[in-house]
Amino acid sequence: YSLQDAPVDPSPGSYHTEEDDNEDNSSREERLLPERPRRSSFDVAMHEDPLFNTRHPCARKLRMAFKKAWGLVLMIIASALLSTATLVVSLLSTKFSTWELSAWRLFGQWICTLIYVRIYKTSLRFEQKAMGAMVLRCFAGLGSMLFLYMAIRHMAMANATIIRYTSPVMVCVLAKIVWGEPFT
Repeated sequence: YSLQDAPVDPSPGSYHTEEDDNEDNSSREERLLPERPRRSSFDVAMHEDPLFNTRHPCARKLRMAFKKAWGLVLMIIASALLSTATLVVSLLSTKFSTWELSAWRLFGQWICTLIYVRIYKTSLRFEQKAMGAMVLRCFAGLGSMLFLYMAIRHMAMANATIIRYTSPVMVCVLAKIVWGEPFT
């Protein structure tokens, strides 16, 4: 919806006056700028992909089948990639230090992020009030990665990975302590 699509009222009362500044124009603003529903990453990907952006009935059925399983597919891919990365770290931990492995992983993530930003022309800016949370997130992520790599070096990879997957329990406990969320 754009302002060009807005109806034009040529009557003399349709022009902006000082009285308009004093009035509550919330209904007018809602009419001109309707709230848009949030779209999932699946919806964005499917509407931008020419393979799925077609009116053919088979493609629509395929799109609906993918939409139902999209979250599950993404989690399976993420889990497979994380397992592969953990295996590679286990193999390389005898040849490289924990800091070297971490540095190369972070460098690879940085390059992938820059490529994504260039292709999709997005920004890495964020609100200044979120700086503390962003710094905390950076150090928590770095610490998590370093401690995982150190654990893999000193114990069996399967045990270190299983213990790492206790993080959802840790999130529940921290959410209860920090925000007072109930355990459900």
